[in-house]
Amino acid sequence: MNFIQRAGTFSAFINAAVAIATIYVAVVLIGIDVLSNQDLFVKLAITNPTPIFIQDTLKFISAACGIVLIVVLFMRLKNEAVTMMRVATLFGVLSILFLLTNATLSLIATTQAPEFAESKSESVLGITSAIGMLAMATIISSGLWYLLLSLAALKGFRLPKGLNYIGLTIGIISLIPIFGIVALFLSIVWSIWLGLIVYREQTEQS
Repeated sequence: MNFIQRAGTFSAFINAAVAIATIYVAVVLIGIDVLSNQDLFVKLAITNPTPIFIQDTLKFISAACGIVLIVVLFMRLKNEAVTMMRVATLFGVLSILFLLTNATLSLIATTQAPEFAESKSESVLGITSAIGMLAMATIISSGLWYLLLSLAALKGFRLPKGLNYIGLTIGIISLIPIFGIVALFLSIVWSIWLGLIVYREQTEQS
């Protein structure tokens, strides 16, 4: 099993674990009501920022795993649908850039939460708006990566149909950001399945 293949297997499983942890942090440690209310979120950032820091750390880990998976799957499928995979990879890279920027701005906003709470300037409102827009951009661009990747895989028969149909579902759902949590749940199944596929292939070859 070469380095890239090992990295792909490892990243797929880690990505699933990160998705599970992200859901736990969002639902249990932060709370849906807080996530949907900017005033409550700012209050949490001031009084107990730890869950937000954990959430942002998970974003950085997810980005690292995502880059590896983008490279591994591009190398696997690039000869099956060249143009489609190039476009898919572009959206994948964009989703990583959006995610990293979102996490960075979120960390800045959280560390400066007390000052931001006292300020109602346009720059503060701009940062909070940018964080939200980057989150939506991450979900949509990531969804397009799943969608195009799965279409390419179906064309080339390089991945199981069931896995591709899950990827297509994730891609379609992700185009509607309010259903992002559903896509996140499905991505757990997708990542674990992908990790098992790559692992079994490589152990059979070794």
